[in-house]
Amino acid sequence: MVKQKLIRLTANSQDLVGKQCIFESTYNDGILIDENSQVALLSATLSRNIDNLIINSFNDLVTFQTANGALREIRLPHGTYDGNTLHILLDGMQDAMNATLSILPLDVDLAKTPPVQSGREQGMHVDVIVNDQNAVEIQFRRTKQINAYPSSNAQLVSGIGTGTALGWRYSLYEGVQQVDRDVQPPATLPKSLYVNANMVQSPMFDQLGTASYIYSTIPISKGAGQLAVRIQHFLSQNLLINQGQTGVMIGLLVKTDAIMKRLQNATTNDDRIKPTEFAIGLSTNNDGHNGSPYQVKLPSSNVFVDTTITPTKVQENVAGVVDDCDILSIRFSDGGVRMLFADNTMGDPASQYFAERGRTLYAGGLPRRDSNGNEIEYIPYVGLYGSREFTRIGQIVCNLMTDPVNTLTMVEDSLVVPVAGKTPICSNATLASHFNVIFGKESVAGFLGYPETNLDPTDSNKLVPPVIFLAPDPRTKLYNTNTYLVEMLSESLDSYDSFEQGRKSILAPIPVSERTISAGTGIVQYEPSNLIFIDLKNRKERLIRNMRARIITDTYDSIEIEGLAELNILIRSP
Repeated sequence: MVKQKLIRLTANSQDLVGKQCIFESTYNDGILIDENSQVALLSATLSRNIDNLIINSFNDLVTFQTANGALREIRLPHGTYDGNTLHILLDGMQDAMNATLSILPLDVDLAKTPPVQSGREQGMHVDVIVNDQNAVEIQFRRTKQINAYPSSNAQLVSGIGTGTALGWRYSLYEGVQQVDRDVQPPATLPKSLYVNANMVQSPMFDQLGTASYIYSTIPISKGAGQLAVRIQHFLSQNLLINQGQTGVMIGLLVKTDAIMKRLQNATTNDDRIKPTEFAIGLSTNNDGHNGSPYQVKLPSSNVFVDTTITPTKVQENVAGVVDDCDILSIRFSDGGVRMLFADNTMGDPASQYFAERGRTLYAGGLPRRDSNGNEIEYIPYVGLYGSREFTRIGQIVCNLMTDPVNTLTMVEDSLVVPVAGKTPICSNATLASHFNVIFGKESVAGFLGYPETNLDPTDSNKLVPPVIFLAPDPRTKLYNTNTYLVEMLSESLDSYDSFEQGRKSILAPIPVSERTISAGTGIVQYEPSNLIFIDLKNRKERLIRNMRARIITDTYDSIEIEGLAELNILIRSP
């Protein structure tokens, strides 16, 4: 005759550390567990009190600053948020903050000497994330602006950038078509980047694209940053014989596995990046003539089109000086993207272009997220056409997204203060600054785990990025799960879990789809339609006076409960 025992376990949030759903019951009367008994979950009831927040015009304001006196305002995306949609709120906050960062000098710096400092926000970006402990972090990070080949220890060797050129690669098309640089240049010439002597010439912007290029495996900064190229030497070839076989182009490619594979392993014409594939691009004219207008490839078009700006100076002088040559740049700043041209008329503070460091050839937007809300990363690309005698690049700088380890190995150009007769290039300024974030309403700060609305670290005006505002209250009350797990802590059960790669004393899963209370309340009432008994693994009878169990997420994370939670367990003997 089968014998059955009903055992009720309760847990009260007022008695629990951190309100974690742990059941621990002691019984005055001992409970006899017969040999080879089995156990099943009869029912479970709990309330999680899931937090949610409505963002509207009443509470959507957030202000922050990265320098004294430079306060920015953003608006959070409106909607109703809980654990399942928190990422949408954080992504919206992150994107809005990044859209305010500027590569240009801040107004508060204009009174300094020299009259215009380089932008302290160049290379800066903001990440708003949930960390592994389910706590929100608002991170101000900064990546250095690095030269792709600033010194002899930064050679592009075997297709891999080494030393301070970390992250950069050159093309390996057919094994011979590549770009080289002067490791030990003549005394009268600066270091330069040029097409390998074995390069097979092809017209600029033909349907196959260039076979000679360098690119970075690391995306460009998602905040305020730029890709800039200084043209050192650009001569026109005979237009009747070699039309379009000289020139320089820069562009951004959407980073995908397919694009990266083609960049890294180009061995056929089909692998080469086509002009139509660039998200945005800027180049010398595809006729190869240094007197023809610069061209741009817009996000909305498939071809490069003429601008109204022609090159000013694209050849170093007899002494090898190149700091007055033209600069082409693609810049993320102030929430948009710009393609700019700078020449040697802009180094004078009296110039109307001095503060902006260039003439804008295009200003508009470039998508930073796809239709699924995933971040779009852009890969910097520089293509060269023509032999060393006709085309050379004197400098390539870029703000790259990278991890702290790589950032430390990168050598950053020193602060450049433009003077009259020189071509200005925006550069970083590593300056101590003041960082804070201020939420307009306590409800928003509290929802994200911050007990105060004003996040302002001690001695914050002595800080340089990275600066991280960590919420002290983890957001465990925000998160639902696809499945809850009932785990026995005091008894060994014959159950196994591939997630933990071994035996776990799981009594039963509770599918979220079987919640019987309306969605969003956090109340779970579960009764399995069929009882599933699991062996208790007891080889002899036992007398127990206490029993422990817990309810957790499907990834074994703790959950918080409100009020009384209840487990009803059925034990049967053979």
